Amino acid sequence: GRHGITANCISADAVDTPLFRAIVRQRARSRGESEEQTLARYAERTVMREALVPPEAVAEAALWLASGHSAYTTGCVITVGGGVEGFPR
Repeated sequence: GRHGITANCISADAVDTPLFRAIVRQRARSRGESEEQTLARYAERTVMREALVPPEAVAEAALWLASGHSAYTTGCVITVGGGVEGFPR
């Protein structure tokens, strides 16, 4: 706008953090499988075939939004998830 303010957000899925690793452990236990099996099933449901998003990828999106390169980007959801279809239930 005329004040140089934009409003955007980042939607990140399956970021490789201690919290997400704890969720993977819980899901693996509840399904009677290894954490590796749970992550492999998850990776099958992503476009990039990667199970987890590196935290640096989310940080890079935030840095881009904070930079002048995104000056004309507003009202957007920036998805950082590797093309995820959803965590397998």
